Amino acid sequence: METQVGRLHQQRFSGWSWGHLGWALLFLSLGGLGGWLLGSQSRPGPGVAASELPVSETESLETAKAAPLATMEVKPREIGQERILVGSLEAVERTSLSSRIVGRVLELPVQEGQQVAAGSLIARLDVSDVQAAQQQAQAQRQQAEAQLQQAQAGLLAAQAGVRGAEEALRQVQAQKQQAEAELQEARLHQERMQKLHAEGAVAQAQVDQANTRVAVLLGRLAQLEAGIQQAEQGLTQARAQLAQAKGRIPEVQAAMAQAQAGVAQAQANLAYGTLVAPFAGVVTRKYVEVGALAGPGQPIVELESSERLRFSVAVPESLAGQIRVGQGVPISIDSLNQTVEGAIRQIIPSADPSSRTVEVKAEIPPLP
Repeated sequence: METQVGRLHQQRFSGWSWGHLGWALLFLSLGGLGGWLLGSQSRPGPGVAASELPVSETESLETAKAAPLATMEVKPREIGQERILVGSLEAVERTSLSSRIVGRVLELPVQEGQQVAAGSLIARLDVSDVQAAQQQAQAQRQQAEAQLQQAQAGLLAAQAGVRGAEEALRQVQAQKQQAEAELQEARLHQERMQKLHAEGAVAQAQVDQANTRVAVLLGRLAQLEAGIQQAEQGLTQARAQLAQAKGRIPEVQAAMAQAQAGVAQAQANLAYGTLVAPFAGVVTRKYVEVGALAGPGQPIVELESSERLRFSVAVPESLAGQIRVGQGVPISIDSLNQTVEGAIRQIIPSADPSSRTVEVKAEIPPLP
């Protein structure tokens, strides 16, 4: 914002008036006790005796002495003293709109000094490289989604494998228990047949049949024990596959999250290719032109708000104690031939050691 000229008047240190026109000239009027206004009746000059006066004048003098003296009220009067100070008019809100991506400036439809509304287009950059990065990020996300689906399917299969191995082990164990029970019964029958054969009550064929039954059950029991070992190994392998499938899920989910972040970043970069005004204001400076290559952090334009303005002035340290925050100030704007009401919002307490001044900032309403 161009600096402005202003005048400040203070009567008895109670009020200020600021104005501006180019440079800020501040006129500070100081009230003081100027003198006493006295009134009295005329008297004879020194060295003149009453006896030396003519008779007519002597009578007049005697008459004057007899009359009451005239009086006049004594009142103090203020004598103003004016000081000229220099200040400036500036925007409270000001920002430098810069690029966050690398891209060539395709559009820049604003000019210095132009008033723009909030949300207005300031600049548009070439985002073809960003679009390519977005497509690549989307492809990576699709690949990560497919891997996640495969990992989830593998986890379900591993869980089913563990359940199947556990069921197979239970079945073999149940068959073993049944075979052991049958073997115990067959051995009892074998012993009975052998005893009866020794007594001559049964034939040898019945003893042989009982012996065969025991041998068959022993063979079956051995097979079931081998089956149990095999089922246990299958269960161990299934559980290992389940653990591997579970460990795969976080890895794929991390890759998925990274791919999604890449897509989000690419979409954000696409949005960064369009610069809009964050608030209503005036374009005070253009740093680039159409066709220029902009990079991250490189300013494009400078924007200052015309809604909130403030007037800054350096006040002598000797006068700092006579002003206060919140004090109303009429501000005279010479360039607009207008006076607006402002208010002091900030007094920088530390004085400048070189100039012995204190910086004072007053807020003023929006200008038409």
